[in-house]
Amino acid sequence: LVDYGSLISYIKGVNSPSDFLLWTRPINPILGGMLIFGFLLAFWKLYKNDTDGRKSKYLIFSAGFLFFLAITSYFFSWGIILSFLVVFGAVSLLSKNWLLLRRICSIAFLGILFSTPYLYNIYLATKNPIYKESAVRTGIFYGRELMLNKFLILALFIFASISLVVFIKNKKKESFNFWGEKWWFVCLAMIVCGFIAFNQQLITGQTVWPYHFVQYTIPLSMISVDTGLLGNMRADRLPYQDRM
Repeated sequence: LVDYGSLISYIKGVNSPSDFLLWTRPINPILGGMLIFGFLLAFWKLYKNDTDGRKSKYLIFSAGFLFFLAITSYFFSWGIILSFLVVFGAVSLLSKNWLLLRRICSIAFLGILFSTPYLYNIYLATKNPIYKESAVRTGIFYGRELMLNKFLILALFIFASISLVVFIKNKKKESFNFWGEKWWFVCLAMIVCGFIAFNQQLITGQTVWPYHFVQYTIPLSMISVDTGLLGNMRADRLPYQDRM
């Protein structure tokens, strides 16, 4: 997933994997990926819908339930989902979109509520005298070191560059409303949430095998860049009302 040199050598037949590849595992990261993309689909449908009807309540419940499943199954999947919610929570605050903020808070509340028994057991485990020593042996790192992922930086640079070029070319068009594109904010959030997931230890002081986040940050970043390229090409060619 990260060592492209080895991947190319496998394709050419020069080398062969000494172990099963990451995505051939039967449970995670595949299950975690399914939960993340299921959550993103529910959130996208909710984000597009500005009304507060029964369908919105179903989507909020679905997103909250998927968040709960992620919390109780795989640290890296719920870390990505929580980081995504943090990004959109900040967006809703800055844009004063109180409906979106209420929905985000509802999703987070449901996920935590359903996870209460699991989280309570985790809390009890932290009170054990040997917890810290055992946690270090199983992958917890303590510290507040900044972590910058090269792929995320590259993805953000490409996405921002494409968007900036299209914005400059179209800023004089009366029908152009670049900042009103909801898909653009979702794509940006899928990249930025990776930075938050990698660096949440700056606040919490602890993390778990942080380089495992690339299981999800790479696919999400690639989807964001591809969608950004296609979406901005449409924005460059079509009037605002005919776009995504």
